[in-house]
Amino acid sequence: MKKRILTYASMLVALLGLVACSDNAEDVSESSEANVSMKNISVTAQVPGANTYGALKAFSLSDVLHVTFQKSDGTQTGRTQTLRCAESTGSTATFSAQRVAVPNDAANMLLTWDNPACKINWDGKPVVVEEFGTQAGTEEWVRQHSVISATTAVGESANVTLAYQTAVVKIDVQFPTDADEPTVANTRLTLSGLINKLVMDNGKALTAGEGVTSTTGDVVVAPAVIDAAARKVTAYAVVWPQASYDGVTLAATIDNANFSGVFRLGVVKPGEDNTVVSKVDFNSREYDLWYDDAAATIEDVTGNVVTAPKWMTLSGGVITIEANTTGSIRKGTMVLDNGRKYIVTQIGVNDFSGQWTLYSKQFNASKSWGGSTSTSKMPCTFGKPRKGETLTGPDGNTYTNNFGIKGLYFDSVLDGTIAIDYEKKTVKVGIMFDCREGQPTGNDKYKYCMYLPEGSANNGWGNYNFQPKDFSTTKYDWLWLTLGSDNKSLKYKYFKAGQKMGNYYVCGISIVASSQAAASSFTASYDNIYQANYNTSNDEGMYFLKN
Repeated sequence: MKKRILTYASMLVALLGLVACSDNAEDVSESSEANVSMKNISVTAQVPGANTYGALKAFSLSDVLHVTFQKSDGTQTGRTQTLRCAESTGSTATFSAQRVAVPNDAANMLLTWDNPACKINWDGKPVVVEEFGTQAGTEEWVRQHSVISATTAVGESANVTLAYQTAVVKIDVQFPTDADEPTVANTRLTLSGLINKLVMDNGKALTAGEGVTSTTGDVVVAPAVIDAAARKVTAYAVVWPQASYDGVTLAATIDNANFSGVFRLGVVKPGEDNTVVSKVDFNSREYDLWYDDAAATIEDVTGNVVTAPKWMTLSGGVITIEANTTGSIRKGTMVLDNGRKYIVTQIGVNDFSGQWTLYSKQFNASKSWGGSTSTSKMPCTFGKPRKGETLTGPDGNTYTNNFGIKGLYFDSVLDGTIAIDYEKKTVKVGIMFDCREGQPTGNDKYKYCMYLPEGSANNGWGNYNFQPKDFSTTKYDWLWLTLGSDNKSLKYKYFKAGQKMGNYYVCGISIVASSQAAASSFTASYDNIYQANYNTSNDEGMYFLKN
């Protein structure tokens, strides 16, 4: 399932505007499957007996039940199929279908509710539920994204009362009275340490060690109810019940101001009212700000300095930030005696220039450039791009190649883009694969080269296409690297997490050589590959480290 990247402003529009259900389960039809019996099935269902926030109160004719069959030992058998709502009286509805392919070894039916706005992906196994990491915070949203199911014995008719598998929590937050006025657009509440992507198989959440798994991280929620004058907000969030909530924390932001407080999340139960925070006062405030490398100021500051880096000073209510001439990304924090903190990051494209080392598993049988080794440490230089092009990528976004990497293959340059968003405090670094034409290398034998993805049919090792030229309809694309918290490492992790380009997952950098520049002349296999498993480690992946 594709992942969507949204701005805070567009996030709410996208989430609140959901109108189509990811209903990819199969409608029942004639079946040629072996060991099945075709049956007409009718299920009378009651809405859950719950009084929780955003509770389902009534069925609609557009609702469906997905039926998954289970053996007596609880394992799945057969395929997931769909029962559609035939009639509804509100809290009771009949769901039915003709000629359902019921496996002969099925003992039970797992029935899961679905509605037009839900985001459960029923395409294949396991079932992946839409990420919970970004939520609109309303009761309507949590109802539409709740997982509601029941299990009953296999039969042509059944009566069931559905039950919640997910829980809904209400979050009440009291900001300090001197905080900016909270709005839907500028305020976010973040619960960390919760399941934020739910992956289910046969009605159960998959956890670590079970292949494709659920993930744990931040759940970011917008406010649903706001009392701006009183600086109070309320939000609702979908939560998958966990065995432990130790380490779960809450943070809140209004624009660039971060507020912190202490709370403990108790037991969260499906189908019950759960209020995880009630009128919490946030006593300290943090301002997290990004600037380019030029000198800058922050005005209207109150308090006296407790600690600060030498390049941040406070005088007359104004913080002065000196220009960053270090050649690297710089981060510092000024702490004031009133509890305020100003966290400043200075970052620019030029901060990436300099000497780096690429850590990868290298294949170079010809020994033209380094040979083959699982622990390749290739020195390289980040500098000016070969072509400072501005291009529209396959994702529809525009990027400018504003840096280049030299040292990976003779005198050739691997162009890339650094896109910094100072308001959102994000940086995207991508290296460019390009098969439009070759570039000169400065070598008499390997005269021209192309940088291409090393491709695989999936994100595991195998099914390779070592130098695919059909990786993009534009004939170019960028491989996105992750900037580390140290601000001097750029990493790409491939195994079970790789980026897909066209039909391929990218598992490394492939360099193809030719005696001519024309794209049609690049018919030979690769000459050099930097593969994303340094020291044959899936976790290490492939990364650049600034010297």
